[in-house]
Amino acid sequence: MPFWLYLILFLGVPIGVLGYRMRGYLWAGFYLRLQGIGALFLGYVAMLDNAASAARLWTFDRALTLGIMILYLPLERYLFFGLQTVLVILLCLWLWKRLYPADFGSS
Repeated sequence: MPFWLYLILFLGVPIGVLGYRMRGYLWAGFYLRLQGIGALFLGYVAMLDNAASAARLWTFDRALTLGIMILYLPLERYLFFGLQTVLVILLCLWLWKRLYPADFGSS
């Protein structure tokens, strides 16, 4: 199965569902914070993943990717890092709202 299909099924669909459920609670500052967190995470993880891939700890089959390589990683790997960050943040917000509604509304 191509890597991009995994991205759609296991990250895109849950992000869409959680984003729709949380749509009334996401404000402009949220997106700015999400970009900052995403940039920090992407920079850190991309550095580690590129080093591991350069050392041949793992490789990527070009037949299962789009074939666009950035340094030692396919484009889909960077998309995975970014989408995974969005999913975790949305899931944490949803759980916070669901488990601690009084605290969620006060922030």
